[in-house]
Amino acid sequence: MYATTAEQHRAAKVRELAATLYTEHYHRLRGIAYSNCGPWAEPEDAVQEAFAIFIAEYDPEAGSPPERWLALTLKRLCWAASARRRMAARMGIAGIGYYSDGPPFDQAVSDADTAAEAERRERVRQTRAGMRTLPSGQRRALSLLALGYSHREIGERLGLSEKQVDHRLQDARAGLRVW
Repeated sequence: MYATTAEQHRAAKVRELAATLYTEHYHRLRGIAYSNCGPWAEPEDAVQEAFAIFIAEYDPEAGSPPERWLALTLKRLCWAASARRRMAARMGIAGIGYYSDGPPFDQAVSDADTAAEAERRERVRQTRAGMRTLPSGQRRALSLLALGYSHREIGERLGLSEKQVDHRLQDARAGLRVW
């Protein structure tokens, strides 16, 4: 039981830290993404992916400053995306974007993978594709909702009323349902 409680405590601490970093440093991180990924990639996608990695992997007890950890992770994601793009250009493959799971670098589902895992991967791919089509305000609101914030808290962080947050989230969900 202790390990679960400690892990839950760590996860809650990291989510709160991520939300604070998102609110206070989003524009700076987006600038880092733009300067390191280049204009061909969507900087917001890179920032979102860096936050997802931060939430999953950052260890607050390790002593790394969270903003620097996140900025370095973001730069590494961008550098890897640039390397994939250069490789694709050398191979004559068009349309390689930011994400590493896009064609032609998809790993085929092996025989060991279950049908459920293959379906989950497809849903994740479709959700990512759908998220890229949403306006940045809707993506930011959905990201904060995913972090566990209420409509009121999202409104406070984005400078919106609860009604405006509700409308953004409704529009975002409608946009994702199209996908």
